[in-house]
Amino acid sequence: MIEQDKSAVVTGYGVLCSIGESTSSLHQAMVAGLSGVGDIERFSTDGLVNRKGALVKQVENISGNHFEHQDLATHFAIQAIEEALEQAHLTCEQLMNVRVALCLGNANCGQYSFLNGIRNHQPERCQFFPPHHITESVRSHFNILGPTITFTSACTASSSAIAHGKRLIESDEVDIVIAGGTDALAELVYGGFHSVQSLSNDVCSPYDDKTGLSLGEGAGFIVLESATHAHNRHVDIKYRILATGSSLDGFHATAPNPEGAGVTRSFKQALKYSAITAEQLEYINSHGTGTPANDGSELNGISNAIGQELAQRVPISSSKSYFGHTLGAAGAIEFISSAVAIDNGFLPATLNGENIRPDCQGYNLIINDVKQQNTAHFAVTNSAFGGHNTTLIVSKNNVQSLPVPTHRVFILGSAYLSDTTVLQSQSSEITLPSPFVLKDHFPKLFQRRMTTVSQFALGATAYALQDCNRTFTESEFDSFGAYFACSLGSADVLDKNVNTLFTQGISELKSTVFPNTVVNATLGQLAITFGFKGSATCISDLGNDHLQALNLAYAHLREGRQAYGVVCSAEDINTISKTAFETAPIEPLNQGAYSCSLVLANETQLTPNDNPIAEVIKCLNITDSQNDVHCLTQLNTLQTQGVTIEDIYLTVLDDSHIPPLLTYLDKAFPQARITQNKPASVTCAIGPSIHQALQMNKSQYALVVSVNLTGALSACILKSLKK
Repeated sequence: MIEQDKSAVVTGYGVLCSIGESTSSLHQAMVAGLSGVGDIERFSTDGLVNRKGALVKQVENISGNHFEHQDLATHFAIQAIEEALEQAHLTCEQLMNVRVALCLGNANCGQYSFLNGIRNHQPERCQFFPPHHITESVRSHFNILGPTITFTSACTASSSAIAHGKRLIESDEVDIVIAGGTDALAELVYGGFHSVQSLSNDVCSPYDDKTGLSLGEGAGFIVLESATHAHNRHVDIKYRILATGSSLDGFHATAPNPEGAGVTRSFKQALKYSAITAEQLEYINSHGTGTPANDGSELNGISNAIGQELAQRVPISSSKSYFGHTLGAAGAIEFISSAVAIDNGFLPATLNGENIRPDCQGYNLIINDVKQQNTAHFAVTNSAFGGHNTTLIVSKNNVQSLPVPTHRVFILGSAYLSDTTVLQSQSSEITLPSPFVLKDHFPKLFQRRMTTVSQFALGATAYALQDCNRTFTESEFDSFGAYFACSLGSADVLDKNVNTLFTQGISELKSTVFPNTVVNATLGQLAITFGFKGSATCISDLGNDHLQALNLAYAHLREGRQAYGVVCSAEDINTISKTAFETAPIEPLNQGAYSCSLVLANETQLTPNDNPIAEVIKCLNITDSQNDVHCLTQLNTLQTQGVTIEDIYLTVLDDSHIPPLLTYLDKAFPQARITQNKPASVTCAIGPSIHQALQMNKSQYALVVSVNLTGALSACILKSLKK
């Protein structure tokens, strides 16, 4: 029998950005040294000093007659994916006959549609705001039936999507993954960056003493499949994703660690899981935003990861001066720009360079003109608000990925927090005397200007850590990963920003408010407050958010990337967030805030004094829970673990999904008892179900299931270990 090569390989990529509608036009622009940065005409920049950005020029051609029925970011994604599929020699009909997943990164949500919906009194357009709605629209367009996951970790969202796509391929969960990111620029984002004085009024010049970033937009997607699957289809393998890395700074909401320590940890983690050494790297595409805080610290972080001598020798550049900082699409577009250049025998340049800043000198930077070079191995680094860093290591050569460990994963503590109640797994329910305020319960954790979402996330996490009945040291917190889930981000901050924009104008957006606009702001707050410095991601999934985040944490702990992990979901519900769900088929949401948090550990970290609550046995995602054959087949795979599911804890946001789902569950697990919980929120809907599952008798197995607003199902099997 021929051994299967499960290495994740790239067989196609597609791009849409300010300098082109395809990889071909991107190639031509890079060779010519063209930039897409220009005057912004799509929305008003009245009152702003800087008025330039890198916007996609062909909006009307892209949107066609469907412009009002999808967000602009959705149109960007569809066009980029169509090119990627064409390169990979795949049709939509072929996708229906294989296992396909969609991993999509996004930072700005559907802000363009949302703001226009409010401005033009078209509430139906506000439904496009949740980032998972963009993913669902793309999924529906291509009829993808496999796992569908939305990453919202700001500027690392699309590189996180690619990293998870690699994991899905190598674990043989799917045959093909479409992975990347998409973002459309809108007033709140542009005005927010302007308020913190980080924009340039010219083409951005990373590493140069002319500082400031150029905001952009667009989409970049790649087609991933296993090497064996690509060979069986007789298609060319363009690149192999050898390894990925992720880390948190735990330093500041918007500024990176000055020493680049987070970049170092991310890069070193990727090298640890890579089959090549740092000495074999021939090019690094850096995040390189052009801001004083980023460039020097990032280069220092790279140098500390690969060694000073190598960092001075290997060519380094930033692609952002071509097409701007595309935020949620940045990692994917910058990977594709590197790949397109290397395909054609050169490396991308950093444009508009004149005087290299002192903290960026001493490196082999590619300035102004592309560098002719044949390249086999390269890396791409990205960083995001909140101090989240990612690294991709890529090769053109036939290098197989290294095998990864498979550790067991345990839950040490948990907490579910509402305005009036705290539920902990190892203690009784606590009824709060008044609505929850963080400073009343954990005064040392409270800071001024904290959002409601952050207060609840920190509160639930503090209670979950207490529930572990164990004191963690500072070095152990360094080994914590953090996985945050939230459908919309901070609703109260969004409310303030929208009100300021419409009543006072874009020039009056506040620098003190803007950093909390991004969905993953609370992820950064968790890292800064508790000192988490491990792997991380941020997930948005319209109801399955928490279980999706648990799935990611479970994978990282199994691989030994992390010793510990916190999985936290949080949500606040007010008028502005209700507007986004107004047309959704759910009962009116309860006003208020909620959070759910779990503390995990892999088996190597358990001590004799630990009392784990449960073991995580398996996680699962099913996109189409209404499909009889597909759903039942996938649910039956859970029984392959050789366990008998005794209880099923079910959370369904849309009642129309319940009848067929109950039928499938009865068929797959006829002996199980089914408990259905009515959700009070979207993101944290699963909290009470997890709490109930963790109250099981010892050695009992339970299935925790949630079905989101699009009908997608997420699940995990837990085995109780309570004494």
